[in-house]
Amino acid sequence: MAVHNEHAQFEIATDTAAETANTDRNYQNSFLLPGKWQITKVVWLPDDAVTADGTNYAVLTLTNETQAQTIASRSYAATNSVAGAPEVLTTPAGAASVVSENDVLRLAKTTPGTGVAVRGRMVLALERRPL
Repeated sequence: MAVHNEHAQFEIATDTAAETANTDRNYQNSFLLPGKWQITKVVWLPDDAVTADGTNYAVLTLTNETQAQTIASRSYAATNSVAGAPEVLTTPAGAASVVSENDVLRLAKTTPGTGVAVRGRMVLALERRPL
């Protein structure tokens, strides 16, 4: 987690050594910056090229478990990834776009069919909100 004045970056990475095609996984981190922060951008950074498949694919979902809010998701049912190419995801609106100290953020991978292996990092750009 990097902090620069009133801006910060937070990321959750997949476990590259353990990642397999047909395994659902959960990765989570506690958000430890004090106060409330607005999510201004969500980026998925894939480590590998991934070919989409409408039957056997993976869905990545980033949620704030503490607030029971979905932050962002990425499906590999129809769109490929290029290794190392950042993918800007839809930034949430309203309450889902705010994270607070001690919130638990979870990146979940679900695999309909036999799935695909997906390795990378979900990165959030943040801006401090006034108290």
